Amino acid sequence: MPPADLAVFTVVYLIVGTLALGAVSAAPWVRTRRRQRDFIASRLDLKEGAKVYDLGCGDGAVLFSLARRHPTAKAVGYEIAFLPLAIGYAMKAAGGAAYRNVSLRCRDFFGTDLSDADAVFVFLLEESYPRVVRKLAAELRDDAQVVVAAWALPGIEAERSERGAPDLLPVYFYRAAQLRARPSV
Repeated sequence: MPPADLAVFTVVYLIVGTLALGAVSAAPWVRTRRRQRDFIASRLDLKEGAKVYDLGCGDGAVLFSLARRHPTAKAVGYEIAFLPLAIGYAMKAAGGAAYRNVSLRCRDFFGTDLSDADAVFVFLLEESYPRVVRKLAAELRDDAQVVVAAWALPGIEAERSERGAPDLLPVYFYRAAQLRARPSV
C-alpha cells in the first residue's frame, strides 16, 4: 500500500472506526446540549478539590461546564472516539486557564480505575448500564455521586431525579452504595 493511501486509511480509521467502536461499546457520540450541561453542573454537590469523571465524555463539553462552575474540581473525561476527543482538545486549548482543571484521555473507561472519584457522570445507552453499574459498584466509595442523564439505572431507585426544564433530559442522582445494594443487573 502506498504511503499516501496508508495515511488516508489511518485518518479514516481514526475518525470512523473509533466513532463506531464508541457506539458499540457504550454509546455513539451525542453532544449534550448547553442548557443540559449547565443544569447538570449546577446540580452537582462538589466539595473543594473534588474529582469528577465523565465516562464517554465525547468532546468534554460537560467537563468544561463543570470546570466553569467548580473551578477547584479536577474533571477527567474518558473517550475512545478520536473525532470528538480532537474537538475537545481544541476546546480545552481555546479555553486556556479556565480549563486547566480538565483532563481528556483517549481511553476505554472500562479499563480504568475510578476508585478516587467523588462524582461520576454517565450519558450512555441503556444497554451499557449493567456493565457500567458493575464497574461503579466494584470501584466507587459509598458516598461517591453517580449522575446519569436520560435513562435511570435499571432496578435502582435514584436518590432524586430532576429535569431543569420540559425540553431537557431527566437527570438521575445516585450514591455508589445504592449500586451495591441493587439486585443483580
